[in-house]
Amino acid sequence: MYASVYRLRKNGVRLPRPDSPTFGELVLGTFSQGDRTWLRAQVTDGASDKLPPLHQATVHRIALHGMVIRGTETIARSASPKSTSNQHPQTWWVMVWTRHAIDELDGEDPLDGEDPLDELAERKAMQKFGSSTRF
Repeated sequence: MYASVYRLRKNGVRLPRPDSPTFGELVLGTFSQGDRTWLRAQVTDGASDKLPPLHQATVHRIALHGMVIRGTETIARSASPKSTSNQHPQTWWVMVWTRHAIDELDGEDPLDGEDPLDELAERKAMQKFGSSTRF
């Protein structure tokens, strides 16, 4: 499924505001190593990962336009194949590009450079306060 993925942590520390979105194909699948199997979440462009995959991923919450996925992100310390890696907790807020989400954004292209969350938040604020604001 096509999605905008917002990383909510950096090196395991929660960010005050989500990172800018990464657009791509969200793939949820099982990953096996030895006798263990767990869910892995990936964002790809069809050929390569656009973000480090989340291992031991769990879908924590499902909302109208997306979901929250939590897992462990593994990042290599250097480009060397013998390099050690760091593992950090990571949380993604995923905006899934369903027909309903596209209709709410008036059919705007998600790749036009604007953050779709800002657009949705602005519309919700106008609905909530637009008609009741008095000067």
